[in-house]
Amino acid sequence: MLSARHRRRTALVPLATLLAIALSVQATTDSRRVTFTIPIAPIALGLDALPLVTPEGAVRRVALVLRDDLRLPLPAEVTLRLYATPKLFERGLVQDGGVAPSLAATISGLAVGASLESSLFLLEPSIGLGRSADSRRGVREWLRLVAHEMTHVGQVELAGGQGRASQWMAEGVADWASLVVLDRLRLQPMQAERDGRLASIHAPRAPIDLGGLDDPRDFIERSRRDGTDTTYGVSFALADRLIDRYGFARTREYFQAFAHERDRALNFRAVFGETPEDLARRLWPAACHC
Repeated sequence: MLSARHRRRTALVPLATLLAIALSVQATTDSRRVTFTIPIAPIALGLDALPLVTPEGAVRRVALVLRDDLRLPLPAEVTLRLYATPKLFERGLVQDGGVAPSLAATISGLAVGASLESSLFLLEPSIGLGRSADSRRGVREWLRLVAHEMTHVGQVELAGGQGRASQWMAEGVADWASLVVLDRLRLQPMQAERDGRLASIHAPRAPIDLGGLDDPRDFIERSRRDGTDTTYGVSFALADRLIDRYGFARTREYFQAFAHERDRALNFRAVFGETPEDLARRLWPAACHC
């Protein structure tokens, strides 16, 4: 499944030192809401030449993998907003991102990051793995989060500035791409992580309503009802099957289609030659009564 370019390796600084410089500065501020404007294009240096001890360096390394390995377009610069606590993250979504307060509260209760256009809204990472009660904020998981949210930025760029794709597709592809980034940065082998994830996803007990996972708000509601592990797990499994069958280039074509056509079902069938229900039926034939 992995191409040779996804298996390339590069030396990294120890995880425990990642972002330590930046976080020591953030800890001296009262609000601990920190914003960075990070130039992305052009990135002429290779991975080995880019620093990883600052948020800017980490984001630029992630951007380089997304651009060179997955051919995702990214804006000329990305705004990174870091928040020390879930409450500050929620407040930042409202004050810095213009998200409705009720929706911001829901997002902060489910997630540790979000992307809006070319801005990343993230809880800051813990400096060392295992030091945080929230394992999602360990350094490796934080970098996976950066890659996931930056993939969303690339998806919006492909669609001409609009995020209109099915949410399950956007989330599943972003999760898949984030594993490529961790593998490329030598933080977590993709094959083992992918296999482990797929093995942990059980066939749904009820018929799959992919239409109910299309809209972002519906996806959030399903995540609240069924749990994020279930909704993201199903999304990842479906995206993985698509990429395995058609290649990642075809998924780029899917997001590009939304620059000209808003109909989700029409775009999916035009690019992949099947319906999402066909895909789900192949993956879970006994459980899907599509």
